[in-house]
Amino acid sequence: MKLSNRIEQLAISPTRRYLGLAQEVEAAGTRVLRLSIGQPDIAAPNEYFEALGQLTRGTVPYPPAMGIPAMRKAQSDYYKKYGIDYAPEEIFITTGATEGITFAIQTLCDPGDAIMLIEPFYTNYGMIAQMQDVETVAITTSVHDNYSLPSLETFESLYSDNLRAILFANPGNPTGRVYTEEELQIIVDFALKHDLYVISDEVYREFNFTERPFVSMYDFEEIRDHLFLIDSASKKYALCGARVGSIATKNEYLKEAMVKLSQMRLGCPHAEQVAVAKLINLDDRYFDGVRELYRNRRDALREALEAVGTLEFSEPEGAFYTMIRLPVKNAEDYVVWLLKNFSIDHETVLLTPASGFYKTPGAGIDEVRVSYCVDADILRRAIHIVAEGLKEYPNN
Repeated sequence: MKLSNRIEQLAISPTRRYLGLAQEVEAAGTRVLRLSIGQPDIAAPNEYFEALGQLTRGTVPYPPAMGIPAMRKAQSDYYKKYGIDYAPEEIFITTGATEGITFAIQTLCDPGDAIMLIEPFYTNYGMIAQMQDVETVAITTSVHDNYSLPSLETFESLYSDNLRAILFANPGNPTGRVYTEEELQIIVDFALKHDLYVISDEVYREFNFTERPFVSMYDFEEIRDHLFLIDSASKKYALCGARVGSIATKNEYLKEAMVKLSQMRLGCPHAEQVAVAKLINLDDRYFDGVRELYRNRRDALREALEAVGTLEFSEPEGAFYTMIRLPVKNAEDYVVWLLKNFSIDHETVLLTPASGFYKTPGAGIDEVRVSYCVDADILRRAIHIVAEGLKEYPNN
């Protein structure tokens, strides 16, 4: 059967590639400790379920294509808590952050154009670009300096006439890096010099474990007319399955584009928008508690990795991920070997091979991404299994 070249060339997401194998291992009697997917294990707020239960029965019509008014206002009010001033009509509700990023790339790029990514990057960024026949250019960062952004000169060295936008996450997935104001200013200066747009994915805004305040791209007034701001309910409310996200812009031309794209796909699920909109009234203590939970897990992971002594990793500053460099030739081979061949007390571990988070050939081949969306005790056991497995792995 002949399929499109586009779909034939599309890779399988590295975060989900081995879920089937993990299920086979569990069916055979070994528990798999999953550190592979950034899916919060905490309960979603009760207010979400209460709102779903209060929905009026009867006809379920198409929702407004740009989002129901209550959800757009709720997102606007949420932003105001952080000094971000988007009116409801400047916010468009999307089916998760992924659709917002897709809309942004479709708006800004024609086939053959390019976007700049900061590697390692969230794998879906590259896959979305590939599906639009858009090229990607990678700014490389390294575990050696905690994934700090390079100089403006490095950005300049990768500029080309077909470059249209810069897409990145802050806090970062997969690195856990929280960028400083000085680093973000480099992006702003580069974008303005070359009339580029910035797509800032800030879905992990609440998960900043540094002593410095989180800096949004919106905080740079000079870039606002060139900015798409991406958000989602998935992480901050532990509502990955609700699929409610948003994209915001002050640019009149970009808003017109969002209207067109929103109308093309008709709308996002009405019930989910109604329920998520109610969460704007959550007490701030909810986020304080969730943030503290993940900070404690981050600390437990760091202590476990430091105790091993042979693993290279960065200081996780935000989100709930970190990258680990393993003493192996190929991390993907080790991930499979660990699942199939090694366990302690009938437990093994699923990690995410990191090469898929890079554009540069060969980069990340000896790295894995770890998600600490699990209990601290599970993290400690999992890192112990990884470390002991390395002692027996034949391809170190």
